Amino acid sequence: MVSKALTPTQFTKAVMRSFMAESGLERRLFPGNQFKVLSATAGRVDFELDILSSHTNRLKSLHGGTIASIVDLGGSLAIASMGRFYTGVSTDISGSPALPVSDLASALLTQGSRLPVTYIAPGGEAGDVLKGTAICDKMGGKLAYTRVTLVNQKGQLAAHGSHTKYAFAHSDSWTRLATLTTSRYVANKNVETPYVPPEEFSDVEEMDKVD
Repeated sequence: MVSKALTPTQFTKAVMRSFMAESGLERRLFPGNQFKVLSATAGRVDFELDILSSHTNRLKSLHGGTIASIVDLGGSLAIASMGRFYTGVSTDISGSPALPVSDLASALLTQGSRLPVTYIAPGGEAGDVLKGTAICDKMGGKLAYTRVTLVNQKGQLAAHGSHTKYAFAHSDSWTRLATLTTSRYVANKNVETPYVPPEEFSDVEEMDKVD
């Protein structure tokens, strides 16, 4: 059975369900679905986080590491809003230009990745709601450029960040990248159809239950 095409909001929620089911970090960071996708259009996602004590630092304010993780996740969801279920790998390696798959994999292994985040005001404390917007500024042939802004409960800009990802859709290239980085991405997946998630994440009613 082939899943049907979803709206950008439904599809982005499906991708978030996949993160919660398959990613170790998001499942630990948001164990009770505190992170909610509110709406999405192609290239834009609005979301919010119900802040828990586990998201804060020893000063009881939202931890910078939590914010950086949200910028990372937000960038991925912005790419998802363009119809991509598999949102790629972080690559903003010191502003390097687009690299061949083999060179990119080597760079990821040897240099790591950079996720620029600027902290402007406190994000909030446990019980507050943090609101955010993720934008995909450009989806190129290989790279996707995203940015995320976060606003605290007082309406202040709390932080902003950018997230560049290698999001080339061709399955053969993903196979080679996954092999070189020993990562489990799209090595066993076919080229995807925009806004059509895998069947196990296509239940719209389940998405509504989460939110």
